[in-house]
Amino acid sequence: MERRIEIRLTQTEQKSYEKGKVIRMPGPDPLRIGELVRPELETAIHEKYGEDTELTFSVAQVTDVRLLGSFPEKAPAVRAWVQGLLADALENLTDVDRSRPLPDGRAAPDR
Repeated sequence: MERRIEIRLTQTEQKSYEKGKVIRMPGPDPLRIGELVRPELETAIHEKYGEDTELTFSVAQVTDVRLLGSFPEKAPAVRAWVQGLLADALENLTDVDRSRPLPDGRAAPDR
C-alpha cells in the first residue's frame, strides 16, 4: 500500500531595521529545514504507519500537511499528529546554517 505524507512549508523572511528602514531578507530555506528534521520525522512516521509511507517536503504559500493514500485514522487526526511531530522537531532544531552538510552528508540544496 502506497502512502505519502507531504509537509508543505512556507518561505519566511527576516526583518531588521537600519536607519529607520525595514530591511527584509529571506529566512532559512524551507526545504533545508525539511531535510534537517527528516530523520526524526521519518522514524516516527515509519514506526506508526510502516516503511512504505513516504515523507516529502515542498514549499507553499501556507504551511500544511497533505496525505495521499489510506491511513488507519481519519485525515484530520493524521494531520494533527504530523503537525505535532513537526512542531517538536522544529523546536529542537538549533542550526540551519547552509554551510553545514545535511545529516546524511549531502550539501545543502541550492535555491
